[in-house]
Parts: sequence; structure tokens; C-alpha cells
Amino acid sequence: MSDANVVINRVARPANEDWVLENKHLRVTLRADTLTFTVHDLATGEVWGSDPWESSAGRIHLRSKHNDTLTVNLSRAAEKRIEPVDDANKSKGLRISLAKFQSRLGPVRKDRGVEDHLSLELELWLTDDRPELTCRVAKLGNTSLYWTVETIEWPLRVFPVCTVDDDGYIAFPAEQGFIVPSRFDKVGYFRYLNWVWERIAGHALVLDNPSMPWFGAKKGDSSFICIVDTYNDAAYGIIANDVRSPEMPPAPPSAIPTASTALFAPRISAVWPYWRTEKGALGYARVARYIFQPGGGYVDMCKTYRRYAQEKGTFVTLKQKMATNPNVEKLIGAANFEIQVVANHPRQPEYQSLSGAILDGYHHLCTSFEQIEAIVHDLKNNLGVDRALIRIAGWGRKGYDNDRPIDQITVNEEAGGPEKLAKAIKAAKDAGYLGGLFDNYRNLDLNAPSYDEKYICRDAMGALEPGFTSEAGHSQQICTQEAVKIHQRNMDYYMKALKPNAHYLDTLGGRSFVECYDERHPLTRSEDLVEKIKLMRVATDAGLVVGAEGPARDWSLGMASFYDEHPFRIGIDVPLYSLVYHECAVLFRQHGSPYNYGMDNYGYVRGPWPAKFLRGLLYGDPTSWTVSNAAYWAWRDTFKSINDIISAHHKRIAHEELLDHAILTPDLLVQRTHFSSGVEVTVNFGEFPYTLEDGSVLPAYGYRVVDSSPGGRSYSGRIVTMVTQEG
Repeated sequence: MSDANVVINRVARPANEDWVLENKHLRVTLRADTLTFTVHDLATGEVWGSDPWESSAGRIHLRSKHNDTLTVNLSRAAEKRIEPVDDANKSKGLRISLAKFQSRLGPVRKDRGVEDHLSLELELWLTDDRPELTCRVAKLGNTSLYWTVETIEWPLRVFPVCTVDDDGYIAFPAEQGFIVPSRFDKVGYFRYLNWVWERIAGHALVLDNPSMPWFGAKKGDSSFICIVDTYNDAAYGIIANDVRSPEMPPAPPSAIPTASTALFAPRISAVWPYWRTEKGALGYARVARYIFQPGGGYVDMCKTYRRYAQEKGTFVTLKQKMATNPNVEKLIGAANFEIQVVANHPRQPEYQSLSGAILDGYHHLCTSFEQIEAIVHDLKNNLGVDRALIRIAGWGRKGYDNDRPIDQITVNEEAGGPEKLAKAIKAAKDAGYLGGLFDNYRNLDLNAPSYDEKYICRDAMGALEPGFTSEAGHSQQICTQEAVKIHQRNMDYYMKALKPNAHYLDTLGGRSFVECYDERHPLTRSEDLVEKIKLMRVATDAGLVVGAEGPARDWSLGMASFYDEHPFRIGIDVPLYSLVYHECAVLFRQHGSPYNYGMDNYGYVRGPWPAKFLRGLLYGDPTSWTVSNAAYWAWRDTFKSINDIISAHHKRIAHEELLDHAILTPDLLVQRTHFSSGVEVTVNFGEFPYTLEDGSVLPAYGYRVVDSSPGGRSYSGRIVTMVTQEG
């Protein structure tokens, strides 16, 4: 071919037509090619963008009969249809119908492909008169006999906050809750406060058990809260100032790419929903509502959710619970004591327990039942403590976390047997306290005499679901249907022989809902939720004051009056839960992080008691102690000095709404809260004094409580730890 036959020309590429939803508050722009969307907050001018890394709208995760996995990007649908829709609720929207997905596998056997089998229908709805955008997964079709859909991520990494470049944060209610700021420049002298970046940068994970089903973000003057209406099968992807997705391995600290690490740019923080299927099918439509709040922040997010919870009926106050069970009142101002009775490990040094211990054959009687009775008498008669929760752990046949839950009903004889256990509980009740048992219906220990696989959950492949390795060694997860039966049998004995007035259910509140595929007791996650409620009602129907380990959660709040809160190692602590539900439940510290842990040479990750004391004042929570007999007597004087302040404070504000929380200094260490009756609490977690608005000085590790109500008592102080020399 000669040069004269070569033609150079320009050809027009058809432009994609973007779709726009707009009201007087928001402008939502949907790209027809990538299916990503952005939101323009018209009140502030802030634009919330889509996924900045791959311009991805979302992903579908599949698993094969042979346990292979496959991920399909929504934008790879060869058939995309977008059409306007409206409804009778003064909303207008867009329906996105997708089919003919192209997978990364390319051409494959017809029965192994997804192109002709997979379809998805999504909806975006904009409310006519409010700044509210709803994302709805409406339909999922899958006719493949080889692939099962496990998860739909949509909208993926939407509305991110860019590290350093944006001024904002993400907010997520894990346990109490945390924020992840996009900036922190208060470093000062060499590496001072670098710990902040350890908490807020380099984290990417999936969480499926928040205390409340919402998340939010703030950027500039704009903010939003996303309320997940359909949370039974939801999980949440979280990126905290990172350069990778949760499924990727951690990036090297220096952020230098390696052969096994791909890094994205820019560094971002984001939260988005993972919609788990219901045994491979959608089951029901999934709904997430993004409510934009110009000028708002995490306090506004909490107050929006508080109104939602009140309308939905999950907002049940302690006063309402007292009307049903007057013993709930005994929690107000109560110090929580988890008393360890017997510790027992098998000798299997090749294994390590969840709590960190190597299974070394250790056995020890930590506290006898008679010693528990003596502790109760000392608290009441010598220390003048009028409120306490006495929770007895390790009381069963072989001790703590052994023989759960079937064989532990045989009371430990080494500690004194059932009559002395009943006497210790009676002593607590006679003192005006709550006295009860630490109990567990999630894990069946494999070395328990009554182990039988008929109780155990099975996964989709038919395998028995593992529990976790604890003091007894390995365990498996009990199907909640079976757990309800076991709990009822045990409860009949407890009430007849031991007569507690409180009950604590370990590993219940903080664990995910599960599916069970055993034909004898099948469960979806939604059905598991129902069974977990039944499990708790076994105790409430017996008239007991009930608590649960893990974060306080909406579904259990009608039954549980107290919870054990775990420490969370991501982000900056803020009281998201208490800003919503403060007067609905009492939050104690989980037994791995009580006030008396963290002052030894090795327990630094648990935090020392001064920080816990200041946080208790700030948030309005009572104290928690995990003790043996020896530990109680070692800590009793320190306990009294702390409890005299905290208990009175909790009695004052237990039934109050926590109105707000503010961080007053750039180093994040001076913070303030206000309660609805006029109580103001300011604390200084740092080592530098802080001058307050009235000119007074809040010393290092100091606190000030101002009660502006008629007859209110105001006071201040500081924590002093010092070295003394004697002789």
C-alpha cells in the first residue's frame, strides 16, 4: 500500500449522557458509563465524589461449587439500562438495570460463565423536600448452577475524604464509636503525638457488628449520615487514611510498593455497605439512606439517628426497663465486678488462646465462693458501697470458659460447690446489689463431655462452624436455635438452686448474625437475630437484669440493661453511642480492659486507669473491675477513691441525654460534654494545663464538673500518681 492510500481523519465518539437528580438541597449526577455518582451539597457548595481509585460503582462477589471466588465489576455489565422512576412518597429516582456481566475470566465453559446468568437492579431515590438520597438494591438474579452470589458492594467507596487535602473525617459507631480525621498537624517536638497517626492511618477492614447501623462523614462545611435500614445482612467496608482496599494486604509502613502490594492514590478515608446475600439470594431489598447535614458533624449525625431510633422503637430507656423490672435501678451508680473463680488451661502448647495465653496446663483457684461473700461484705460494710454488680465467672465444673454451656452447669466443687455459690449470690442480693452468673451460649467446647455436633452451625459447604480457641482449647459455634433450648434448661436450674437477680451473656451482643445450613436447625441471619432475642428473653422472662458482652446494639436494647464495651484500636474515641442512647443502657468496660488492668509492665495496650476514670466522667459511665480475691484486696483502696466520685456522678446523670461532645484542643486531649440537666464535664487527658474560658486552669490529668441546675454540686480535681520514699 502506498502512502497516498493512508487516510488520517477524526471520528466523533458518542458522548455519554449523564443523569441528574436535583431538588433544592442536592444535585446528584450519575455517570451512564461507570455508574458512579456524585452529590453536590447546594447549601455549602461541597461536592461529594465517587470512588477515586478505580471509578468503580461497585462489585459482586461470587463463590463456586469448588470454593473458588470471582469478583465482577458493575461497570462491566454489557447491558446497562437507566430509566427515571417515581413513587407516591414524594420521591423521584433512577432505576439501573444491569445484565450480561463480563468477568475477568474471559471466555469459559458455558456452565462456568456468568454472562448469561447474572442480573442486578439498583435504584437511586432523591426525596423531594429533604437533602436525602436513598440507595436501594432492588433485585438480584442468578441462574448459574455453579456460582453463588455472596456479597454486593454498592455504592463502593463513595463520598471519600482525601487525606490532608480535605478537612474532615469519617465517623463509625464501633463499640462507643470513633472518628478518623483526615488531618493531624499538631506534632510539636520530635515525634510528639505520633500515636495519633498510628490510630487514624493505614487501616482497611470490613466490620459487620457496629453498635448502630449507620456511618457518616464530614468534609468542609458539609456532612452526611448514612442510615442502613436493612442491617441484618449488612457489613461495612472501612478505609482509614489508607491506600488499599480491605481485601488487600497491608501496605509497607513506608508506602513503597512491593511485589505483593498494589497501592492506590490518593490516600483516603471512606465507609460503604457490603450487602451479604441471604443464602445466595437477595431475599429482600437492601436500603441505605444518605442524609446530608450542612454545617453538621458527628454530634448532628447522632441526634439524627436518635430521632430515627425513637421513631423505630429501638429507643428503650432504663426508666422503662425499671418499670418492668425494678432491679434494673440497682445498676445506677453500680461498680461492675467480674470475679474470676477458677482458671484452667489444657496442656496443648501448640495452640494459643484468643486471650493470648499459650495452652500451658495452668490451673488455679483464683477465688472461692466464700471469698466472694467476704468481698461483698467488705464492699457493703467497710467501704460503704451501696451499688454493685457482682458477676461471677469461672464458676462451672472446670472453671472459666470450660465445658460451655452444657456441662458447666455443674458448679465447681473446688470453689465450694452449689450451696456456697448460692450463698455468695444471696449475700450480694442482701447487700442491695445485683448478683449473677457469667454465661455463654455461643461456644461448645470440643473437649466437653456432652459435646455433640448436632448442636453446631454448618456453613454452606456443610462444614462445622468453628468457634474460637479460649481457655478450654478449641470450640465450635452453637446454632442459636439449639442455644435457646440449652439456655432454658440451664435457667430452670439457676432459678431453682442459685436464685440470681442478674445474668450476663458472653459473646452475644458483639458477634455477627450467622447462617446455619444444618437441615435440623437452618437459619438465615434474620432468623438468627430472632433466635438471639429468644435467647435473651430466657433470662428476662426469669426476671433477671440482663447484660451482654460487646457493643450495645439496637436489636438487643429492649432486653439488655448493661453491656461490656471493648476498646477499639482505630480512630479517635468519641461517644457516638452515648450521644444516641446514653439513658438507655449502662456501659461497663469489657473484662479484658477494666480499671485495674494496664498499670503493670506488660498491659500497656489496655490503658491505665486514669484515662478510664476521665473517660467515665466525660461519657457518664460507671467503673469496671476484673478481679480475683488477691486482686480485690490489692485494689480496694484505689477502687474506693475512684468509685466515690464516679458512682455519685453516674447517679446524677444516668437518666440524662448526652447532648454534645467537643474536642477543645488541636492535640485532641481536652474534651467536654454536656448533659440535658445542665451538667458540664471537661477533662484533660494530656500533660499540659489548659486555660478555660473563665480564666481558670484545668491542670494536667484534671477534670471539672459544673452542675448548673438548682442545688447542683460542682467540683473539680486532678489525678496524681507519684513516687514516695519511706524510711
